[in-house]
Amino acid sequence: MSDSPLRNTRDRYGSVAKSFHWLTALLILSLWPLGLIAHEWPYGTADELAVKAVLFSVHKTLGVAVFFVALARILWALSQPKPGLLHPGRKLESFAAETVHWAFHRSRTAASGRDPDQ
Repeated sequence: MSDSPLRNTRDRYGSVAKSFHWLTALLILSLWPLGLIAHEWPYGTADELAVKAVLFSVHKTLGVAVFFVALARILWALSQPKPGLLHPGRKLESFAAETVHWAFHRSRTAASGRDPDQ
């Protein structure tokens, strides 16, 4: 079963890792506009306030889902080999790729649960 396309190899990510990647991206790309819409939604009437509450509720629920998907993604990654760099000879490019990768993950973690009005 170690040759299954579900698992990572030394040259490629498997289907599970790719699915975690794209699910995370989809959730984050959904959360961003949903949070902005919820923030800007009027709340002058009871109906508007109810819609705003639902928007924020969905936003927070999806945010929790991102956390658990990220946790599952980390646990999966720890059990899998990491494919090598695409161009290991290009030191500056490899360093930049790793730096951007980890900066993105740090910013995603830092933004989690942040109130934009604070």
